[in-house]
Amino acid sequence: MEAETSALLEYPYSWHPKSARSLDDFLNQHKPSMVLNDGKTPWIWIHSGREAAYVPPGKTEEAIARASNALKEATEWLESIENEVPTSVHATASVATKNKFVKEARDITTEHLKRISVETGYVNGKWMVFPYHNEVDDVWKRLAKSIHSGPLSSTAIYCAKVSTTPAVLPRGWQHVICLYMSDVYDMAAAREALTVLIRDHGQDPSGVKSDLYTLIGLDSKHPSRIPPNVWRPDDLISRAQAKALKAQFDNADADVKTQPTISGGQREGLGIHSVTTEGGDVEMLDATSEEAQEFSPRVDCS
Repeated sequence: MEAETSALLEYPYSWHPKSARSLDDFLNQHKPSMVLNDGKTPWIWIHSGREAAYVPPGKTEEAIARASNALKEATEWLESIENEVPTSVHATASVATKNKFVKEARDITTEHLKRISVETGYVNGKWMVFPYHNEVDDVWKRLAKSIHSGPLSSTAIYCAKVSTTPAVLPRGWQHVICLYMSDVYDMAAAREALTVLIRDHGQDPSGVKSDLYTLIGLDSKHPSRIPPNVWRPDDLISRAQAKALKAQFDNADADVKTQPTISGGQREGLGIHSVTTEGGDVEMLDATSEEAQEFSPRVDCS
């Protein structure tokens, strides 16, 4: 881990507790809405200092190889089921049977991928949040500080990254924030993190994705149509519970907004610095990733 920490400290858009500057200075100087992706700076990272789950040497490669093969076989299996033509006499029943087989095949593959992850120890993954460009700085700052020393610091989330800004900003652009957990299959830990994200930060994450899924190319556009998330929020808490948690956040946020605001003169003494953007030629981030929606472009998280 010492080598990894050294590498993190050398990357200018990564903060670690061993960094020379404070987290506040780092966040104020490197805002995702102002840092442009020049091909070398697609992400801004913050690390809590807590370590990810240990993966024995060679196990990452083993997990990728086994999972890639399992996904390939499952895709071929599903294609063979889909290509079966129902008989005209019992067409409706045949379609229903086919759909049942397809679901079973996807469920079996999902369990197979989980078994590979657990057996190799490669169980790392992330919650994903998609703030709009005009709100990403505030959302990122709140989540980053929370991981370091706030409510999220007591959860399984140990680090996070946020996508930077493309040179040409599409209308309705959404950034992606990945909040990493050591074990995506730990249901209780995933539920606890979700609870804090909603109750303390008002965020509605899209789901938990395994890093192994990312590495083997399993996304929402994959021809197998196997679910790309290990957990969706509805798998962990009911919609009524989520609504109640959001109400707690809204009430607390309303209380904060009733407090006296800071005047311009007072604000000058808070150490808020200007932001220096990356120069040179830049490239637009990929907005065709599995998290992208047709009505709202956003970037991949891997």
